[in-house]
Amino acid sequence: MSSNKTFHGDVDTCPTKTFMVDHQSEYPVEYELCFGKRPLEELYDVRSDPDQVSNLAGDARFSEIKSRMWQQLQSHLKFRNAPRMDGHDPWQSYIYRQTNGFQRQPE
Repeated sequence: MSSNKTFHGDVDTCPTKTFMVDHQSEYPVEYELCFGKRPLEELYDVRSDPDQVSNLAGDARFSEIKSRMWQQLQSHLKFRNAPRMDGHDPWQSYIYRQTNGFQRQPE
């Protein structure tokens, strides 16, 4: 439930969203693709899978590529002094201000 009192509030209301929510038991794979939480790791072959539907992160054939990319990411984040690399999460302290919808805060 999101702050605007709707399920999947980060997805715009549309006939497709309504259909998927109403028929999720009939289309569990598609529902998960649309509304499921993203996995910790994702790796796609964008040439053969441009829509990035088939996650290869768990496929042993790609473990070397995944490992190399993970190391590149770690190096980049350390170089940029990314706060989370030191266990800090500054985003949790940011003030959230709802400007419309449920729990709207007056001006």
